[in-house]
Amino acid sequence: MAGGIALMTFMLAQRHLPPGAFRAAIGQALWQLDGSALLEALRMAGRDIILLFMVMYLSICTTFLPLPSAPIVSLAATRGAGVAQSMWVMIVTVSALAAAGSTLANLNDYHIFTWMLRSERIARIRRTRACAWAQKWFARGPFATLFMFNVIQLPIDVSRMVSAVHGYPRRWFAVSNFLGRFVRYAVIAGVTLMLHDKDWVAPLVFLGLGFVIVFAKTTAMLYRRRCPAAQTASDDRIS
Repeated sequence: MAGGIALMTFMLAQRHLPPGAFRAAIGQALWQLDGSALLEALRMAGRDIILLFMVMYLSICTTFLPLPSAPIVSLAATRGAGVAQSMWVMIVTVSALAAAGSTLANLNDYHIFTWMLRSERIARIRRTRACAWAQKWFARGPFATLFMFNVIQLPIDVSRMVSAVHGYPRRWFAVSNFLGRFVRYAVIAGVTLMLHDKDWVAPLVFLGLGFVIVFAKTTAMLYRRRCPAAQTASDDRIS
């Protein structure tokens, strides 16, 4: 899928630009790791190329290739990209296409994890206490869990691994991924449009929110484990 989109992007760009111009501009931008140069190279080819490139890029941002996703969404959501005149149309368009690309990547992860679990050595993880606890925690609300993990931004997203181990249906996996990523990218696109050069704020906020949620959940779990022990010790002292 990503290869097909990449080929389509290149072919469309070649139709609108002099021979070799798009390839040279993209190559220079990627070589220098210059986001503004990349935007300029994509803008040379037009709005459709920007969106196609974004979908292609996000469709390969998997667990096994953890590329940053926020910068390309911010690039597509700038006024200079010319995706749409209306702010709301731009946010919806960029967010929907970005969410579709990310959903493709997450489905690839799901299939890869499912395939890996066919190995007896890897499948042993199902019998560990950590995996049993994760599946029990996931089973309380799988759709909401996947949605929340796709809204917030964490360095490692374990929800995709747990959903594969749990055998969660692919259809609902895709829907929850799409909705969660749509919300995340809509916030990133909106912040980019409102704060202009401070497009790094939204990804940082999501990352911080993720750490807060993980810390709160971990603290609550440890507290619940200590409470019975503390209560037992208190009862022993009384008796």
